[in-house]
Amino acid sequence: MEKIFNTALQDRTREYMETTGTSQAELARRLGMTNSSTLSRWLKSAYSGDVEKVERSLEEFFRTQMEADKAAEKAAPYRPAGDYVPTSISEDVYQSIKYCQLHRCVTVLHGDAGVGKTKGAQKFLRENPSSTIYISVDPITSNVNGVVRLLARELKMPEKRNKMDLMLEIRERLANTNKVIIVDEAQFLNLPAIEVLRTLSDMDSKTGTPGNGVCLIGNSQVYDRIQGKAQAEFAQTFTRVKMPRHYLARSITLEDVKKLFPALNGEKELSFLLGIARSVYSIRTAQNIYENAIRMEDVSYSGLRKVATAMNLRVS
Repeated sequence: MEKIFNTALQDRTREYMETTGTSQAELARRLGMTNSSTLSRWLKSAYSGDVEKVERSLEEFFRTQMEADKAAEKAAPYRPAGDYVPTSISEDVYQSIKYCQLHRCVTVLHGDAGVGKTKGAQKFLRENPSSTIYISVDPITSNVNGVVRLLARELKMPEKRNKMDLMLEIRERLANTNKVIIVDEAQFLNLPAIEVLRTLSDMDSKTGTPGNGVCLIGNSQVYDRIQGKAQAEFAQTFTRVKMPRHYLARSITLEDVKKLFPALNGEKELSFLLGIARSVYSIRTAQNIYENAIRMEDVSYSGLRKVATAMNLRVS
């Protein structure tokens, strides 16, 4: 029996890939296809498998995409222009990374979660991509092996070598570059990994070549551990930390909140979100409340409170 292909859907798929710059392989991945040739053959009306299954996946994908676009369009007037909002904390993070780079030192930027540390680091990376190495660690990549391989990947180095050889080449590639190394979620790092990163800021004792700035970003656990300088194993790292910065949610200002939520003019609404941002819930939670209120089409004070209550937050 001859297979019937949805030509309108094929045209829509081609148009989507062309306008968005999405490759067939990437679209196939998003659709959950294990083989990108499935999509390629379907587009040519040459697919011998389950055509209906492929087309159902595409129809669901485009339906979800359309719903997301509509939601984004509706929310656009309520959001700040651009992805980055220059709050007092995110801007301080940016300048602290620049200091770390210029002085080729170890800097620890630590404090409460969700206050803008990562946003500031990401802005620095976007504006200085050729002189920045940015990695984010987690419990799996928190050891020496994980950190070395993450650095190797960012430097476009083959990872399938032992960590000593990788580290030697990492040092060679970093020499005389003045690149700054940003390590996000640094609270996950174990002691040996911290020590390896610390050595990247050291001057080469043979050649006199200066090291590179290393900026550790995370919650205060990372600094508390390094600050335990009475413990001999941390002494080398602690003595090299310059200008550590401690960021607290309670230091967030009303001006920060006005920048984050420019569509809000009411004093009660701004004060409510400021209270959330300064609490244990942080800016991130204030933004979640606001986003949910937009979806509910009520960003008034009562609307924001209703959302916060629905999220099981304790609000005064």
